[in-house]
Amino acid sequence: MTCALYEENYERILSAIRFEKTDRCPVVPAGGGFCARVLGLSLAEYCRAMAGTADMHLKAWTSLRPMVDGVHDLVFHPDGLSGLWLSRVKVPGRDLPDNEMWQVIEEGLMTVDDYDQIIRGGFLKWREAFLKERLNDPLTGLASLVAAARPAAEKFKEAGLVPLVGAVLTIPFENICGARGLAGFMGDLIRRPEKVRAALAVAGPELLEASRQTLRHVRPLGAWIGGWRSAGGFISPGIWEDLVWAYFKPLAEMVIEEGVIPIYHLDSNWLRDLARFRELPGQKGILALDGATDILKARKILGDHTALLGDVPAASLAFDEPAEVKTYVKRLIRELDGVGYLVGPACEMPVNARPENIVALTEAAHEL
Repeated sequence: MTCALYEENYERILSAIRFEKTDRCPVVPAGGGFCARVLGLSLAEYCRAMAGTADMHLKAWTSLRPMVDGVHDLVFHPDGLSGLWLSRVKVPGRDLPDNEMWQVIEEGLMTVDDYDQIIRGGFLKWREAFLKERLNDPLTGLASLVAAARPAAEKFKEAGLVPLVGAVLTIPFENICGARGLAGFMGDLIRRPEKVRAALAVAGPELLEASRQTLRHVRPLGAWIGGWRSAGGFISPGIWEDLVWAYFKPLAEMVIEEGVIPIYHLDSNWLRDLARFRELPGQKGILALDGATDILKARKILGDHTALLGDVPAASLAFDEPAEVKTYVKRLIRELDGVGYLVGPACEMPVNARPENIVALTEAAHEL
């Protein structure tokens, strides 16, 4: 069941993706932890809620006026990050003080011998064993969270909010880099590049097909496609071409083929290689930037090919005055000509963002 407000917001988001002029730019934030602050809860209380984070998110976002158009996070728990990073995650209330931000631990639990296990036995089989044996099986405890996502999407629609992200995907480069640790993986690219290439060659098709089946099962509006350490700011053009783009492009194309909106969530600096996104079907996806990639330069490179989302700085949302936030957002909207742009934070809303600054961010979009 949907309502008139949902249909209006949905069409506004689609218009932004298609670079169509509409009444205003849509506002689509990310960041579940921020909702705990809005509701006066500790991060530990938020994390313990599991499936209940859906109701927390909905209550928090609908309590702000004017309301945002859509959101990324339907449900969330930090342990879900282990499935992306293949790393341990410290959680407030369990491993950390109640109001300390969750942390991905950089330790490199994957060994060099694991490359051979992936090559011989397959990536998905290896990943399942890795999560159970070295990470204490973090995903099993998230069954209630996963089950809550679909009914949560319907609740958001009934409230008029567009649930933009219904699946979280990435490429094998990111998984294995997280498992090995940044220093270990970058060393592997120098000392044993052929072993890395062989493991990625096995992992790529398996992950691509698993991602396709996820989309067919969930049928989300949009899919988050993450890239952080695979940015050109970290690696050479040759490595990026062979080990990043060779996997990122087929993943993005598959998402589009399945009728799902790709949200390219690009952390770190991707400016060097941004023109390559022109190889993907145009006006089908959203490029979400975290501030490290200059959003105005991104528009010059991509033109009307790919809509942009972001990149209101976390520091501004946490520490500036509402008037300063509003000025920044309005300037950004004007410089992007008010089309092909969705208003939102850089990466996601910091947990210490001032609620009045989120109101100012949304007001800026409504006033132009």
